[in-house]
Amino acid sequence: TPPRQANSKRGSRSVGMAQASDNVPITEQANSLTTDLDLASALGCVRLFRQSDAQLFAGFQTYPSLYDLIPQLCALLPVVRRFFRAHGCTQHNRTSCSCEPVAAVTPASARASGSSDSCLRHRVVISGSGTSGRLAYFVCRTFNQLLLENKVTSSSDASSASSARGSSPLFHHLIAGGDSALMRAAEQAEDNPVRGAADLEAAELDADRILFIGVTCGLSAPYVAGQLRRVCDAPPGKYIGAVLLGFNQESQARRSIIEGWDRTFAEELAATREALAAFPPIPSTSRPFFWLCNPAIGPEALSGSTRMKGGSATKMILDALFSVALQTSSNTDEIDDASHSTTTSHADQLLVEKAFFGYERAMRAVYRTSSQLACVVERAGETLSVAEGHLYYLASDLDLAMLGLVDASECPPTFGASYTTVQCFCDGGFSYTGEPEKTSLQRFLTSILPALTVHDTVVVLVRHWPLEPSSDLASCVLALSVANHSHFVFHVARAAQTQEDESTAISSSAGRMSTTTNTSVLRVQVQVSTSSSARWATRLSSYETLAVKWALNAITTGGHVLAGKVLQNRMIDLRVSNNKLYCRSLAIVAQLGKVCPQRAERLLLRAIYNLDEDQLTESICSAQVSVHLTHAAFQSSVVACALLLALDHTHRYRDSVKLCKEALAQTPTIRKLLI
Repeated sequence: TPPRQANSKRGSRSVGMAQASDNVPITEQANSLTTDLDLASALGCVRLFRQSDAQLFAGFQTYPSLYDLIPQLCALLPVVRRFFRAHGCTQHNRTSCSCEPVAAVTPASARASGSSDSCLRHRVVISGSGTSGRLAYFVCRTFNQLLLENKVTSSSDASSASSARGSSPLFHHLIAGGDSALMRAAEQAEDNPVRGAADLEAAELDADRILFIGVTCGLSAPYVAGQLRRVCDAPPGKYIGAVLLGFNQESQARRSIIEGWDRTFAEELAATREALAAFPPIPSTSRPFFWLCNPAIGPEALSGSTRMKGGSATKMILDALFSVALQTSSNTDEIDDASHSTTTSHADQLLVEKAFFGYERAMRAVYRTSSQLACVVERAGETLSVAEGHLYYLASDLDLAMLGLVDASECPPTFGASYTTVQCFCDGGFSYTGEPEKTSLQRFLTSILPALTVHDTVVVLVRHWPLEPSSDLASCVLALSVANHSHFVFHVARAAQTQEDESTAISSSAGRMSTTTNTSVLRVQVQVSTSSSARWATRLSSYETLAVKWALNAITTGGHVLAGKVLQNRMIDLRVSNNKLYCRSLAIVAQLGKVCPQRAERLLLRAIYNLDEDQLTESICSAQVSVHLTHAAFQSSVVACALLLALDHTHRYRDSVKLCKEALAQTPTIRKLLI
């Protein structure tokens, strides 16, 4: 077989794509830039991801973009600053502000505000399902750790009060399914609004003032809908406000029935808007405010896969908001009623704008290494194309390890992968799993590495290269070299800062292939500059973590594309494990299979229950979606099977679910079965 050309397509289009209708939510639409994603080479995939990610900053059609969001974010900054002050967080020196890393803070400066809020326990709750919940954890962990490293405790002078409140972190995360969902997706938990409300109520117990931020990229998660209801029903004064973060227009919020609930998500959103005060907050009202933060970032490169642009935008918005608020928390130009001067507002806008500029430069830095990144994607595709192949991430830095864990945990629901297909191991393991030793580098070294085969791929995530010889990660890399097993090193590093203006300081190295005596190591280095005056010495900056996220998303998404898990730019091997994915599966079958919605649902149900047409009963067709999900949990290739039934115009498979699944087991790439 001749080698693929870097910019070539891998085949000819055999299946047409129905155009998305105007009422399809943006997050569920097919991106016209990536229609032929499944035909692209590894480098072609990376280039298509680059074009799609550029919409984060360029905007989508005539909708508001991230940059259009800046005035509203600045209107929220005074509220967040009040929380930091009340928690004892102010900046040492306002003049050392930079857009991204956060400067040191002192408890003493917080007391200067004199606000009665300092006597209350404040909390910022960030909640979401799936990727949104994992990023909520990541953001909360980052800022809580930052405050801890700067020795920020309660703002009260009384030692007894400090003892009572100082140990309670300011940021608190919630994720549908609990912390176990950080590693293993709990998609059905996303459909439970009652559980969402209960989780939020439990988070209220030791807090007097709460700012709630619910994240649902598609404005659809029932788990978050229940929490909006809780904000409205909570005792007066408990919540200062609620922010709903998503990337669809309000008119596109989900209108399908939520089982066990009396409203759709769209109805819950409208009720919340009516019950709470308008945004920005009005000084004279005591009601909590509500803000729908929903910039349009365009359809995903892989339709519906909001772990990509949706996840990146979520992290950018939250990081920019909290970093700038903490940097400017000593600002005395504003008053406690959350209004602030024109001078302060202008300064805030410049800082937030500078942060977004930095994120955009970080994205460009990653994609400057496209040719080198494509080598990793190509190898990942070879690994994921065989049943016995595994992709392993290794990291000693916990921030990098968390990004690897998040990326790995999203592969089963998105691509139908096994939970052992993509895994992450870190120094000491992940403690919240209850069994950290199972995810430790030591376990990889002693149990996984000796059993590696030529089908497996290892990606090492590092901040510093070369590694400390005494570290567990260095032992793993050495053992890989001795075993002559190919592995890749992704090195994210900071450029030397030579000037305060960062506008030209960001760059990326031309990632290169280096060779040792026994193995080849592809070193991809992305250099991201930070201001020398910003004190973020012991943590990765938000620019750098986003750079790693972009790279890892490209590796696993591109790898699964090359492995045949995608048809055009649609995920066709997703697990039908919650209401959202059930609806997405119906849309995929209807649009790609060119059948009506009713026919699409019958085909999907047949694939779920392993039934031929004459065996599909009325009782099955009329059952609730939750019943179908229970059966779908034990089935593989559900969407692909339904599509094959719809597109088998030559009757090769005789309208038989059994024959379709047998064919898919032999040839997972559905396009090959249709040629």
